[in-house]
Order: sequence, then C-alpha cells, then structure tokens
Amino acid sequence: KLLPSDGVYAVSAESGNRIFKAMAVITGRDNDDQEVFFHIHGSCENISGKTITLCFRKKITGPVNLKDTTSSEFKLRRSLDEVSELIY
Repeated sequence: KLLPSDGVYAVSAESGNRIFKAMAVITGRDNDDQEVFFHIHGSCENISGKTITLCFRKKITGPVNLKDTTSSEFKLRRSLDEVSELIY
C-alpha cells in the first residue's frame, strides 16, 4: 500500500463495481503507527467486511490531531464541506 503524507484528502472509494465520493484522514506517519480513516458521502450501503480501494484525488489540508477534538472537529467539518463540493 502506498499512502501520501498525513492530512485530509478527497478520495474515491471503490468497492466491486461501485464508486463513492469520500473523505480520508491519514494520521501517524511520524511515529510509524499510520492509520487511515474514511467517510463515504451519502451512502447507506453496508461495506463491512468488503475490500475498499481508495483513490486519492486532492489534498484538502495538512495533518489533523484527532486527540484535540475541538480543533480537529472544525478542520474536519470544513474539509468535508470542501470535499462535497468537488466534482470527481
């Protein structure tokens, strides 16, 4: 798996023959404990247990400290608004 630097990204989430608009957050690159979280827009389909491929489209913002809920909530909401306006 190849992952870009920590930050918030507009991505396409592909599962089988379905493609969803999504937002991904990458954290932990500095301490070798890298994690990827993603949110699929407008989907109510259950994807538990399915293979998902993320295609990174655009970096929205730099690193987000998820332990600081006050600042990360603001940054993530603003990023989600920007991702939802993109056409991809």
